Amino acid sequence: MTETKSLLTIDETAKYLSCTPTTVRRMLRRGELRGVKFGKFWRVPREVLRRVEAGALTEQARSATAGSTPSIKGEGNPLAKALAMVQARDAATPARPMRTAGVDDAASDIRAMREEQTP
Repeated sequence: MTETKSLLTIDETAKYLSCTPTTVRRMLRRGELRGVKFGKFWRVPREVLRRVEAGALTEQARSATAGSTPSIKGEGNPLAKALAMVQARDAATPARPMRTAGVDDAASDIRAMREEQTP
């Protein structure tokens, strides 16, 4: 009787996805892949890998019918989330004028400060 494991190790997951264990760990850390952590060891449910595989196949089918590369727009896409965060941060932060002054201006500023301090 052969029993298939429902939780895979990092190495088994990497072999299943045809990538390195480092890539699997990175995907788990970023939230691109769901897993369970037991102490310091990660385990990835086989069902999650099937869903990832099915999602990749449907994404390939969509891009093939559209004739272009997949868009980064999407609620679950981490790249789209990061882009939205950067855009929100840039919109909330007022632009500061860049200082174009050279060394001479800095030296004159220091001299003026010293003059203000002397009685």
